[in-house]
Amino acid sequence: MRACLLALACSIPLAPAGSGALIVREIVLNVNDVAYDASRGTLWASISGASPSHGNEVVPIDPLTGVVGAGIAVGIEPNALAISDDGAVLYVGHRGASEVRRIDLALGTTNLTFALPALANGPTYVEDIAVQPGNPSVVAISRQFLTVNPRHAGIEIYEDGVARPLTTQTHTGGNRIEFDASGAYLYGYCNESSESGLRRIRVDANGASEVVVDGTLIHHFFTDITLEGNQLVSGGGTSVDPAALQRTGQYGAGRPSTNAVLAIDAANAAVYQINLPAGLPHEVVVYDRDRFVARQTIAVPGLQGVLLGARNTGPGRFAFWTMAGELFLIDLGIDATDSDHDGRVDSVDNCPLVANEGQRDDDVDAIGNACDAYPLDPNNALATCSADRAAASAALPAVIAEVAQCEAAGPPDIDGDGEPDASDRCVNTSPLTSIDASGCSRAQFCTTQPRSSCKRADWRNDEPTAKKPGDCVSIQAQCAAGAGL
Repeated sequence: MRACLLALACSIPLAPAGSGALIVREIVLNVNDVAYDASRGTLWASISGASPSHGNEVVPIDPLTGVVGAGIAVGIEPNALAISDDGAVLYVGHRGASEVRRIDLALGTTNLTFALPALANGPTYVEDIAVQPGNPSVVAISRQFLTVNPRHAGIEIYEDGVARPLTTQTHTGGNRIEFDASGAYLYGYCNESSESGLRRIRVDANGASEVVVDGTLIHHFFTDITLEGNQLVSGGGTSVDPAALQRTGQYGAGRPSTNAVLAIDAANAAVYQINLPAGLPHEVVVYDRDRFVARQTIAVPGLQGVLLGARNTGPGRFAFWTMAGELFLIDLGIDATDSDHDGRVDSVDNCPLVANEGQRDDDVDAIGNACDAYPLDPNNALATCSADRAAASAALPAVIAEVAQCEAAGPPDIDGDGEPDASDRCVNTSPLTSIDASGCSRAQFCTTQPRSSCKRADWRNDEPTAKKPGDCVSIQAQCAAGAGL
């Protein structure tokens, strides 16, 4: 039986990171939101005031060990969190106050607090926060009403706590927001109505303004969205190319779920989806990010309650939390070696020793362009031809020399009698022996003659038969011994 203490992690099983063993850690805290500081490898969690420990604080958590550090008091009921991409500041929204706080993470202190406006429907509160890439002073706030339906209260841009003039409309808009890499656009998703609009929102010195809305791409209520590179994914698993506003695939197709959250792990080329299948226990599914197929399914003992969110916490690691006051830290135990320092671990890198921008593979042969001598040839047939040609070219001088040697030596003549083996009927004649046209000495010729004609045989066929040449007469012994052979 697993025993978990408040604000302490329990693990099943306990194994060194990267050992290949799956580690599941549970921390019992009433977590409202989580943000990951990649520069320090630290997870930050906002803790509900109802939590028995660290209430109304943001706390640092080591995702490798589950150790919870000293918290920072941030006001009543902190909820949404967002960290700047340089790890300098943490923005904290609240449900208990109409305000946002900014924490200096190097000092662990609040360096800015600013209020959100009250509108005709009442005060506004933070629903989601996104920090502009490359500019920790600029933050986008998706506002909400707490007592009005629909709750959306527009998107506002602040710079060092000062609001820019333009905001998007209330009622229907981007409840959940993400900046693109350029910081020039936000993407927002309406997750509270059937409008289901995914919207591109321009961000400039004037504020925020919607550019386009597409309600055909994502259809999941209450879902979050995650944007990584050129991929935007909903908690329900729908993948979208945000620039083109086109669907690119679906994680978990055929796995009906009543509640799901998701995190992208670019380094491991994976997508982690935690879902509650209809009528079944919770499960974690690890998907291949590029192929949309499941690599692994993980059962998480003791998981209960509504899923609230998930975050990637490094290669092969992720965190998710529930409304039941549980924070789970998952470590798949993968080898996180990244030899070319391109942000993708070697095991899923199509060019592990040379940085290959965007994992480009024009001929789709699983060899990245930067490592592929023939990037437009999927079978690498040219490479095979070139290797064969190189080998043949290297061997050619030896072949030519051998041919020349053979030509200089003339036809083979094993007995050295001057008659080539191909036409030599007597291949064992002693060297320098006189022979006939068949390569036979007189003695060899005579031993092959029939007894009846042996004495009249003409060895070299150089005498008329009428003269009865008798080449074999003088060697009667050979004639008699070989006659008839």
